[in-house]
Amino acid sequence: MFHKNFVWNMAILEVDSNANPFDIANAKVIKVFNSRILRFSKNTIHTQADPFLFVNKEWLYLFAETQRVDRHGEIEAWRTRDLDNFEHLGVVLNLPHHVSFPLIFRSASGIHMLPETGNANEVAVYTFDDFPFRPRKEFILLKGKYFDPTIYQRNGIWWLFVNSEKGLELFYSASLAAKFQMHPIGVLSSNPSDYRSGGALIDWNGKLYRPAQNCTQSYGGNLGIMEIVNMSQNSYTEVCIKSDIFDTSVDWRSSGAHHLSLANFNGRNILAVDGRQSDYWINRPLSFATRMIL
Repeated sequence: MFHKNFVWNMAILEVDSNANPFDIANAKVIKVFNSRILRFSKNTIHTQADPFLFVNKEWLYLFAETQRVDRHGEIEAWRTRDLDNFEHLGVVLNLPHHVSFPLIFRSASGIHMLPETGNANEVAVYTFDDFPFRPRKEFILLKGKYFDPTIYQRNGIWWLFVNSEKGLELFYSASLAAKFQMHPIGVLSSNPSDYRSGGALIDWNGKLYRPAQNCTQSYGGNLGIMEIVNMSQNSYTEVCIKSDIFDTSVDWRSSGAHHLSLANFNGRNILAVDGRQSDYWINRPLSFATRMIL
């Protein structure tokens, strides 16, 4: 749950097809989803964060956590065919508790969402009956209070990264329906500079990368990129190749940023990122007023 003295915005960026996708400074801004607006209604959004991209047929989809006054996090979606017009599809997942980090992935059986549902004490896979609508819970991968779950299939194995109070933990399984085993290393990292995931794993130029939040100074401070050098059922090694990729002099992310998603859409490398910004001071009394009278 985000602090109300800040708002979270998100943006769609484009990087040159030959450029390093982690070179955010040279990315072209396509669209900013701005949450820093006056809140005259309970329906006014103050948080748009954890954006994930997913390509399906001729559409590029964007899934993200949103929050409104007096409401916990929900998952909303947008789609575009031309990167000029973004169609808002509305709320696609609303649970009785906070939900965020809507990672979308595909398996042989369909398209799935792996959201953060730590308040329900589980890590669960939702399968879409009518993508991008009607996600239903199909598999419970883990029981417990985990955050920012990230899943990736490689060499016939499903790898599951989760964050707990201990740090970054890794589990694996041969199937989404089978029991996930904890990696023998246990906790991969408890360092606040890199243990918390900041998006799905990225396969780029034959190498695998893990976006990692830098929470050294504060939650949502910035983002680094970890290269996964080795990942097997017996060992795991990663190294930081780039730290603090976001320039926080940009208005809409002037107070921090903590997420990155990459997709190749019609031959173009598209990024979805988020950013934290100080809120208008007047929004605190406005939010209070809308709770009382609207």
